Parts: sequence; structure tokens; C-alpha cells
Amino acid sequence: MEISALDVSRPLTPETVAATRWALLDYPVLIFRGQSLSKAAQATFSPQFGELEGHIGKFSDGSTFPLVLTLTNLDGECNVINMGVAKLNYFWHTDKSYNAVPSFVTILNAMAVPPEGGDTQFSNARIAYAALSSVMKARLEGWPRTRLGCEPT
Repeated sequence: MEISALDVSRPLTPETVAATRWALLDYPVLIFRGQSLSKAAQATFSPQFGELEGHIGKFSDGSTFPLVLTLTNLDGECNVINMGVAKLNYFWHTDKSYNAVPSFVTILNAMAVPPEGGDTQFSNARIAYAALSSVMKARLEGWPRTRLGCEPT
């Protein structure tokens, strides 16, 4: 769902935050076009939807990634990185799928988008689960907690 009449660089009213959270229950992807967010503005916007989670990654010096992480396909001299050798999730991945309690939302802010290609694609796990047979749903009941040695609730 595209939301066009909202400037996310400004503080949102509690009513707008609540309406946006409800929209996320119906539409797994919300698009706010035409925004201009600095890292500081994104760090102010994001906690309105829950506690920010750090990234599991670490830099080579052992420090952790910041709460607002910049991912790019350019090196320090603005040359495109050879994605065949880059250690990135270049093709398909899920954010924080290893957490026992999934994240409520992942917020992406595209800074530079090519005129064509470079699309970010999303899948809806709720729809995928709903399409499973009842036999498969029964097999998955309690997973991954049972795989982690925890009792299902």
C-alpha cells in the first residue's frame, strides 16, 4: 500500500502511528514515496513502531553495526562492487527470521534508485502459510521452538 500524504521526517501524531500500525496488519509492505530522511531522522521515525533492534553483524574491528545501517553496492570510490564476491545477502534473505519473536517491521530507506532494475521484492509469509495443507501446518506446529529445545506455548 502506498501512503503519499505523510512526511515521515516529522514527528507523527499518536493517531497516525496507530493508523500506520493497523495498516501494517493488512498490508505487509507500506511505501512512503518522496521522503528524504537522514540517518538521524530515520532513527527518530523508526522507534514509533517498536524498540529498535541491533544488527547481529560486526565490523572487522569487532564493533557492531549501528541501528541505522547503510547497505550499498558501491565501494569507497563509487565503483560498483563485484556482487559475485561480495559477502552480502545479494539474492534472497529474510530479516531476523532466526528470532523466536519476529520483528514487527523492517524499515528500508532507498537513497538512490536506478531508473530501471534493482528492484526490492517482498513475499508475504502469512499468505504462504495460509496456502499450506493442513498436514504441513500440523508438521510445523510449535516449530522452531521445539527445534530449539523449548516447549511450545
